[in-house]
Amino acid sequence: MPPALTPLLLAAALLAWPANPARRRLRALTPPTTTPKRRAQIPLTALIPAAIAIAAWPPLGPAGALSAALLTAVIRSTIRRRRATRAHLTSQDALTESLRSLVAELRTGANPVTAAESAAEEAPAAVAALLRSAASTTRMGGTPTVPPDAAGAQIVHAWHLATHHGLPLADILNSTRHDLEHRTRAARQADARMAGPRASATVLASLPAIALLLGHTTGADPLSVLADTPLGQLLLLTGTCLAALGLRWSDHITRTAHP
Repeated sequence: MPPALTPLLLAAALLAWPANPARRRLRALTPPTTTPKRRAQIPLTALIPAAIAIAAWPPLGPAGALSAALLTAVIRSTIRRRRATRAHLTSQDALTESLRSLVAELRTGANPVTAAESAAEEAPAAVAALLRSAASTTRMGGTPTVPPDAAGAQIVHAWHLATHHGLPLADILNSTRHDLEHRTRAARQADARMAGPRASATVLASLPAIALLLGHTTGADPLSVLADTPLGQLLLLTGTCLAALGLRWSDHITRTAHP
């Protein structure tokens, strides 16, 4: 087997590593005789930077492998944060609709317990559980409680105001809905305004790679300098670290620009 194929085969083996559900099904076929100990399981996607680093070792050397792993980790974390932001905005939209339904039920004359149970039928899972819990607690004469950072905590806070101060629950919930709707709309607008700066930062971070490609097409062969000389390895790793730092810093700036 050619030595250059060994890192590529190792990278393919890491990417083909069996997922956690397969291991759980295998363990279910042979029940343990003792109580199993909980161990931290590494997700399959966490092996992607290692696989890319192994694949980058033959053409770019050890500095290239570290650079590839670093860039992959930064890109993965950025994508995860973007998905978390979109999921949060989607959950806020769902909470707004739940509040709208709850206010409509209250203004038709339903009591808070019945209105909460009715609104819970079409609410997201987390908000539905909170509404049902608040309804059952109120039915038994208690006071609903919820952590301040939980989904739908605004509903319980409005419930407390209506219960302890005699304020109309429908009016408080409607004000809460308007405030939540305004903040969600402002967050979406800020996220849309940051699309241009994010694209600019990505283009700027990719300019060194474009320059290397242009140098290679003109016959300068810059990759051999980066891969085969100690100075080239140092420059490759330093440049990659600066590019990764720039991507993280630009992502931090665009995220803190949200209201």
